[in-house]
Amino acid sequence: MWKLNFLSIFLLVFLLCDFDRDMRRLALASVAKDTAKRYAKEYRFFYTWVLSAPFLIDSVEDLDEALVEYYEQLWELNNGRGKSAAGVLLSAVVFFNPAFKERLGGAGRSLKGWNILSPSLAWPPISRRLNVLVAFWLCRRGRFRQALAILLGFECFLRISEVMQLEGRDVVFRGDGVLPRNFAHAALIRLGKTKTGEEQSAFISLEFSWIASLLEAAMGKQDGKIFAFSKGVLRASFREALVELGFGHVGYVFHSNRHGRATEEDLKGSSLEDILRWGRWAAAKSGRHYIQSGAAMLAKHRLSEQQVKLYDILLMTPAAYFLRYQCS
Repeated sequence: MWKLNFLSIFLLVFLLCDFDRDMRRLALASVAKDTAKRYAKEYRFFYTWVLSAPFLIDSVEDLDEALVEYYEQLWELNNGRGKSAAGVLLSAVVFFNPAFKERLGGAGRSLKGWNILSPSLAWPPISRRLNVLVAFWLCRRGRFRQALAILLGFECFLRISEVMQLEGRDVVFRGDGVLPRNFAHAALIRLGKTKTGEEQSAFISLEFSWIASLLEAAMGKQDGKIFAFSKGVLRASFREALVELGFGHVGYVFHSNRHGRATEEDLKGSSLEDILRWGRWAAAKSGRHYIQSGAAMLAKHRLSEQQVKLYDILLMTPAAYFLRYQCS
């Protein structure tokens, strides 16, 4: 019968122990809350697996071997899927045990091999036309705010977490005294906390100022949360609309809105520097990941002739069509 020694417990149950709450609090503050939750989740899954493993962990080298074996089992059981969870686990182990960073070479090589056998695929980019049709489909079914969230996700390059945190006080419309007279956008949106830092901003373009009109109508005079539903509800509604519109097989997710906007700007000839700035990417490598295959992926999934006609009709007076269903 195998047992955990003290080192094993220190390595694998660090999140549950009380070694130094102040130190843990400071360390956890260095990553986003959602990231910390994912670290904890994968850390605990690994711990549960270790409890049934037929070997001891007496050193960091043993831990490295255990991670390699864990990855092999994940690969086999999930037919090559699950690479993201494996990467999060390694990041979690290093995050809570920084001294091990250079001593987990086996786990690092396994992840590299996994990436070769199952290369990362960017989420398929959604076109603006389909984004608007999805939003309108939801709007007609009484889900005006969900429709607005989807429109903002595309127009403002927003991650779903950024959409959900928006409050009325974060939005400033063109003509407000805090903005210059020649402000080049329809609205400025403050993003208090994002994946790549705090106090960033997004914009609604003048070309699509009708989205700003919908946002202003949804806010009214309230400064609180604009969207009261959960991420899960928004994702489910997004999927439902795509299925009904005939695109349920493509694999679109909410993040496809962000990818789609980056692809749109690339096709319009915007510079990479501008796209990175608008999308708030910390590194050019991340931005290029979204753009490189975007145009080709867009060409694979086209709207029907009827859907194109509906989009053209909507864009004649879009605010009027959407606001008709605001209170339904």
